[in-house]
Amino acid sequence: MPSYELVLAIKKLQTPELTHCLKRAANFILDNNGILRKIENLGLKQLHYKISNPIPNAKRYTSAYFFLYHLDTSPTIMRKVHEDCIHDNDMIKAYYVKKESNLPDNYTCTLEDEMKPPALRPSVKQLIEEGRAKEIEYDMGPQNAKQIL
Repeated sequence: MPSYELVLAIKKLQTPELTHCLKRAANFILDNNGILRKIENLGLKQLHYKISNPIPNAKRYTSAYFFLYHLDTSPTIMRKVHEDCIHDNDMIKAYYVKKESNLPDNYTCTLEDEMKPPALRPSVKQLIEEGRAKEIEYDMGPQNAKQIL
C-alpha cells in the first residue's frame, strides 16, 4: 500500500468539538481499511486568503487549525477518504499527497537475520568486534636505540 500525507484545515472549534472532528477524520481512514501511522498538530494558522463554503452567504474563514495525517491505503480508498473529508462541515479544506519511498533500489529485507537471537545476528557480531579492546602498541623509537635501565 502506498503512503500518503493528508492535510486538514479545520475551522476554529472548541477543544471537545475539535477532538470529535479529528476522530471523524481518523474513522474515515480506519473504516476503509487504511492504516493511520501518525497525526501531527501544525497549530492554528492565519489563512493567506479568506475561504468560504460553497453554500451561499456562508461564513468566510480567515484562520484554521492544521493537522497532518500520515497513513497507508490504496489510491481508490484515499480518494474516498478525501471526498469524505471535503464533505464534512467542520473541515474547511483537505489535501493529500503521495509520499515517496526512501528505500534505495538495492534494498534487501533482513528480517530473517533480525529474528535470530542477538548473539547470532551479523550486525550485533560486528558491533561486538568493534567494541573489543584492541592491543595497544607503543612506539619505543628506533630498534637499535639503547635500553635505559
